[in-house]
Amino acid sequence: MRKTNKERRLAIVKDAKKQIELGIFDSSPRTYVRLNTQLLGIEKDQYGLIINPRQGAQEVLLKATKPKSCKVCAKGALLLSCIRKENKYTIEETNHASNDGILEKLSKGGLFSVKNLDLIERFYEGWPNTEEMGDDKDQYTPKIEKFLEKYGCDPSTSKDRLLAIFRNMLRNDGIFKP
Repeated sequence: MRKTNKERRLAIVKDAKKQIELGIFDSSPRTYVRLNTQLLGIEKDQYGLIINPRQGAQEVLLKATKPKSCKVCAKGALLLSCIRKENKYTIEETNHASNDGILEKLSKGGLFSVKNLDLIERFYEGWPNTEEMGDDKDQYTPKIEKFLEKYGCDPSTSKDRLLAIFRNMLRNDGIFKP
């Protein structure tokens, strides 16, 4: 039986949270996705180029057990967990993924909304404005602080911010509702 988008979102968020907690995904602001090719066993040639860039990313990510195998932002963690759970992206398509590529993949078929993914990223990165909150930083900052306080996390660590976002999403059917 085919899973609903809600079931798929929850599975992806649970996996992303687990990978962050285990340290396999390393929370890294302003970095969508950076695969540590050495830790992941991805072979490179003498010039540092990936030998088999068309290798399936899912296969590699499912074998990842070493800390800091992947540097990710909020969207990047969701992308890698989506690949781990249900996708056959290649290493080439995954490593150094762009914002547009991530949005396209995660919003395909209504899995996540682009608007919600952007809101997740704004809270994670601490960006000072968003349409939903207005352009006034003074309006925005207290909302982030209140959210982080509610989830009892240290706002100075990106890992804590990301785990707080994922806990919120797990309570809201895989949708971020600060």
